[in-house]
Amino acid sequence: MAIPDSAALSSADVTATAIHLLARHGYDQTSVDELADVLDLSRSTFFRRFGTKEEIVFADHTYLLERLGDVLADSEGDAFDAVNKACLTVIKYHVSRPEATLERRALLRSNPSLRERELVMAHRYERIFRAHLGAHLIGDESRGWMPSAYAAAAVAVHNDALRTWFADQNTDAVKHLQNELDDLADSFRRRVAAGSEMPPRAGSRVVVATFETDAQAEAVLASIRRALEA
Repeated sequence: MAIPDSAALSSADVTATAIHLLARHGYDQTSVDELADVLDLSRSTFFRRFGTKEEIVFADHTYLLERLGDVLADSEGDAFDAVNKACLTVIKYHVSRPEATLERRALLRSNPSLRERELVMAHRYERIFRAHLGAHLIGDESRGWMPSAYAAAAVAVHNDALRTWFADQNTDAVKHLQNELDDLADSFRRRVAAGSEMPPRAGSRVVVATFETDAQAEAVLASIRRALEA
């Protein structure tokens, strides 16, 4: 199935076409020449545009990561709202193109090396969120554990909402994620408010928490609440 004019397609369409071929034929079994052919590109143009076969699997992430700077900068509200908006942007993109998203998931599940690369991409989201929080939270809250903890938690909550959608595509993943992120942000705002009313405690320690990408949202939120209220 050749594409008549790949130049006229959006990046999302091109990625979806490549993912479809890779999911159908297998990642290792599909050659770069076959990918180039289905996209109506020469081999040299494919390498110039995508770099490697692996890169096209993660082209959606590359596209989203490039957009997130503008999403964060244009967000109204506080730094937590900005990160939440960025997470919602990501999940809206994925659920708006369900076939490609589900095929990409199947492809990742069948290939351990791709799953490892997916973890690296998740950390790139965390770094962007952590940098934004560190730059926009006020005073002591911009340092220490809070930007790192919120960035990791927001990514974990996003991933949990996406897994819920994987299990049932009738789920309103965007609404589900919005509710969970609102709860997460409220927990952190209470800590910020409490910190502004109390002097620093002598001998206090900074604790940075990390979460696995398959952590359930309820467990993440419960852990954060316990840490914030301690």
